Amino acid sequence: MADERTKLAGYLDRDLGDHLITDLFDCYIFNERDMQACAYQYLRRFVDKHRNESWFVRCEPPLKGLRPDICLFFRYDPIYLIELKLFEGDYDERLLTSDIEKLKGIKKDFCTVRGCFVIFIYDSN
Repeated sequence: MADERTKLAGYLDRDLGDHLITDLFDCYIFNERDMQACAYQYLRRFVDKHRNESWFVRCEPPLKGLRPDICLFFRYDPIYLIELKLFEGDYDERLLTSDIEKLKGIKKDFCTVRGCFVIFIYDSN
C-alpha cells in the first residue's frame, strides 16, 4: 500500500492541478461543481489504471459532520482529502482558510489521513 500511496500523493501534488487548469482553458470548467466533477473523473481514471480495487473515490463524504470535496479511501479508511476552489475575479482568503481548517479538523479526527490538498484556481481576468 505504501508504494500506491506514494504514487497517488505524487499525482495529487503534481498532476491533478495541471489537468484542471487545462480543463478550465478548454472550457470544461465553469464553476466549482464542474471542477469537482473533473477532479473526480481524473482520480477515478488514476485508480482504475492502477487496478487496485481497495482504493475508491468519493465526493463530499460525511466525516464526523464535515464534508471534504473529495476523499480517497483505502478500503474504508480516508487517506487523502481534497478541497477545491474556483475564484473568478477577487478571491476571498477567508474561504481558503475555512477549507484548510475543515481539513485540519478531519485529519485530527481520523488517524488514517495521510495528506490534505487544497487546489484552487484563481482567474485574475
